[in-house]
Amino acid sequence: MYFKKIIICFIASICMTYGNHKDSNINNDSNLQDKIDKFKQRYNTSINISIERMEKVKDSIQEVYERENKHTLKLEQNSIENLQIGVNDAKNQKEKEVALQKLNNSEYKTQLFLGLQIGSTFTAVLDNINVLPTINLKIGFQNFLGIASKNIGLKIYFDSFLASNVLSSLKNNPFVDFVDSSFSSTNINAEVMYEMPISSFLRFGFGGGFGVGYMTYKDAYWDKLNGFASNISLLFYFSFKDTHKLEIVAKTFFYHYGSYVTRKLDNVVQNPNNLYSSDFTQPINLSIGWVYVF
Repeated sequence: MYFKKIIICFIASICMTYGNHKDSNINNDSNLQDKIDKFKQRYNTSINISIERMEKVKDSIQEVYERENKHTLKLEQNSIENLQIGVNDAKNQKEKEVALQKLNNSEYKTQLFLGLQIGSTFTAVLDNINVLPTINLKIGFQNFLGIASKNIGLKIYFDSFLASNVLSSLKNNPFVDFVDSSFSSTNINAEVMYEMPISSFLRFGFGGGFGVGYMTYKDAYWDKLNGFASNISLLFYFSFKDTHKLEIVAKTFFYHYGSYVTRKLDNVVQNPNNLYSSDFTQPINLSIGWVYVF
């Protein structure tokens, strides 16, 4: 009986020890999990903040990249000519080929040109009408406005007219007084052109313009009339391979302000007339010439 009580006490002691050990393990596991949860919570917050910052940086970089692509011109990809004719704006290969062809044809380029024209200038003071052989030199730039239209162009140029009847003196009787009549004008002009193709190498164009400059004139009535003048012009031309142009031009001059001196010839003295600059009829020049486009 006594032995039986000892065994029961031993078993009870073992159970209590095991129970206390188990409770201790449970407590330890619970503390470890709490530490793990706190660790995760702490570092997850830092990681999330870092990720958010990286996302913001990424968005900022993307925004800058898109803005640069939109507003920045890369010289190696966007030449002035390409931007002007829209090569980079072409939606397909065919449009790009057409744009490049126009570039090769110099249709939209700003080009220097030189011109030489000959013709006649018609002048008159009262009933004294002169038809003066004329030579005209011009230099300037032309540009076909590829952004606005395929056929509309603009020219800005200087020209200089020189007209005289001095060659007529060679046919005159040397014993008869020869009255030299001459006209000259130097101007800066602007003209708008419209050009249409006729064939692969030939085009027809026409246009009109306005100019201002300085003009001089003398004849039987004037010792000299000079001053500020304006002009309007009308032209027709044929263009060969975009390089050579055959032009027909009409230009009228309007005398505005300057000085003049009358020459008292016999017919003026006997029939006194008050000659004013308004008696000087607007000169008209008709000429034909050749223009070379570089």
